Amino acid sequence: MSEIYFGIPTYKRVDKQDTLEFLHEIGIDKEHIILATQVEKEFQDCKERYNDICTVIYREAHNASGNRNTILNHLPKDTNVLILDDDITGFEKNVDGKLQLISGKEFLKIVEDMFALARKYNCKLWSVYPVRNAYFMEEDYVVKFNRPIICVNGVITSDLRYNEDQAVKEDYLFVCDNLSHGHPTLRLENITSTAKHWTNSGGCKDQWNTNDECTERLLAAYPEYIKENTKRKGEVLLKNNINVGVKDGMNKLHLYSENKPVKKIEQNYGSPRWSGEITDCTMPMTLDTYSNCSFGCVYCFSQYQRGIGGAKEDYLAKVVRSVNPDKIKRIFTHPESSQFGEYVKTRRVFQWGGLSDQFDEFERKYGVTLELLKFFKEINYPICFSTKAAWPFFDERYREVFRGQDNWNMKFSIITLDAEKAKKIEVGVPSPQERLRAMHEYTTLNKGGATLRLRPFIIGVSSKDYKDLIIAAHDAGATAVTTEFFCLEARAVNNAKEHYKTISECCGFDIVDFYKKHSHGSGYLRLNRKIKEKYMHEMKALCDNLGMRFYVSDAHFKELCANGCCCGLPPEWNYSRGNFSYALQLCRRNGVVYWSDIEKDMYFLEKVEFCKADGFNTNSSEKRAKFHDSSLKDYLHYLWNNPKQGQSPFKMFGGVMAPSGFDENGDVIYVYDSSKTFMEGYTGCTGCTEHGFFDTIE
Repeated sequence: MSEIYFGIPTYKRVDKQDTLEFLHEIGIDKEHIILATQVEKEFQDCKERYNDICTVIYREAHNASGNRNTILNHLPKDTNVLILDDDITGFEKNVDGKLQLISGKEFLKIVEDMFALARKYNCKLWSVYPVRNAYFMEEDYVVKFNRPIICVNGVITSDLRYNEDQAVKEDYLFVCDNLSHGHPTLRLENITSTAKHWTNSGGCKDQWNTNDECTERLLAAYPEYIKENTKRKGEVLLKNNINVGVKDGMNKLHLYSENKPVKKIEQNYGSPRWSGEITDCTMPMTLDTYSNCSFGCVYCFSQYQRGIGGAKEDYLAKVVRSVNPDKIKRIFTHPESSQFGEYVKTRRVFQWGGLSDQFDEFERKYGVTLELLKFFKEINYPICFSTKAAWPFFDERYREVFRGQDNWNMKFSIITLDAEKAKKIEVGVPSPQERLRAMHEYTTLNKGGATLRLRPFIIGVSSKDYKDLIIAAHDAGATAVTTEFFCLEARAVNNAKEHYKTISECCGFDIVDFYKKHSHGSGYLRLNRKIKEKYMHEMKALCDNLGMRFYVSDAHFKELCANGCCCGLPPEWNYSRGNFSYALQLCRRNGVVYWSDIEKDMYFLEKVEFCKADGFNTNSSEKRAKFHDSSLKDYLHYLWNNPKQGQSPFKMFGGVMAPSGFDENGDVIYVYDSSKTFMEGYTGCTGCTEHGFFDTIE
């Protein structure tokens, strides 16, 4: 499960710790249980008695509010912590009107899923039903917004704290404080705790003499949320229909999309595929586990590939299919059975996670990636992953597979340290801080390495804190950084209007106008080289200073890559050198590059027909007709010899590779034009047009 702490504020119950015993019995380790005391004598007694099974902490406090704050102060921001009263012996769920005790395993799964749901809806606080009475409880994991919360407090730590002047009804006040800061609260209505609240001198029984004062404070501070309970003197009620965080009047939802046993997912999604960036990609074989992604990043380019045509409704509705694990396994056990046979026979690294995240919430539900991970571990196959997820790196099932797998590299996508902006742009994605913790966890499991994937770099968002982000990634164990600037699909402005509006709000300026002003051409807008130069220069300098490898996936400044793989793999890894990115590195190093320098490493493309290449976007019927009898290698050869084509080495890299005549086989020779970049290198021919070079090429 993802990293979650369990906090127990305790007072006058040194000899009776029901909650601590419960957590210990279900397997929570010492480091993740925090027993908070508020009297020094109890601190010493609890340490002596319980130090082997929990972390005992102390701060002088005078009520439950203060004691809970001791726990919150102990943990860093953006940490998941479940604060439980100290007299809880277990948890029950409502099944057909009767309460049934749930297992520790189910309890932990619910806790993890509720924290994930809370993050999705911008909540900092959640709970379960406060009264052990099935008659009033819901069934089927119904979750309601903005209801009273007591005894069980799932908190995502922030600057918010319990009011220590509030001796009782502190839970109500904390709910209101969250609401006033724009954070809704969630309550799971079919689960309740089994406890003996206020049955002895512990807890807050001795604070009831301040009840009237606390009630008055609540009514005065939050009349929009709190009202008097006319049936019980001195009591209050949380008003109904509080709309903080509620969309379209829907004030309840389900913890799980299906409340019956999960149906087996359809396993007919077609993957792997040949990457659309095959011209310059060192890992052109790309695998996606799922046909859709549970995350809703507003910059996602996949929405323009999958969210069109007949597939649009399913994509936007998050209908999902998975690959067939048996078919994937067959590609590697019987290489001759697929187009990827030559690629996998020589154990080339493949890219996992191109159009979808293989570790998203669909994976948490269906586990297809985990099944495949176990297979790839068995055959010890090299993989480069790309993810925005965090939970698998704290889940022992996945950690066990990652452990010792030194030929698996993990790219963690993070575009900013600003959690609030990240939440708006990367909808449903864990916070940057949680992803950094996940990165650190991964680097402790093997030597395959972690890479900060600072993509897309968004000016106005990433530009605010990219240096701090790189340093934070370095401190979390990353050995490389790969970056690429955001590109704007102007042809989709109407379809993506709300997405671009969100990005604009986070940037502080109109992103569409900015890109139209600072990009060349139309359609797919890529910022001009000059506007990127400052950031590229400073990122590279910082990485050099930190001892990190620096890579650029952006076509502009790709010559800055530490080696031929722009995804951040070290040079000794078995990635493909048969592409224009590797040619660029040779051109930078030697001043000149020939087709023959890279074509020998395209052997795995020789028998792959252009028009039948799995998953490859052939764009148009005209293009398919033109390359009807061609292989993918033939297609790359054509682009090499036609510098006016958009994906030729000359056009793709902004003129850094300049055409300068032909070799003895009639193939274009490219030279390095250092005037196009701030990198030192060979100065090649810059006058190709006036020499009539383009006149000799189709």
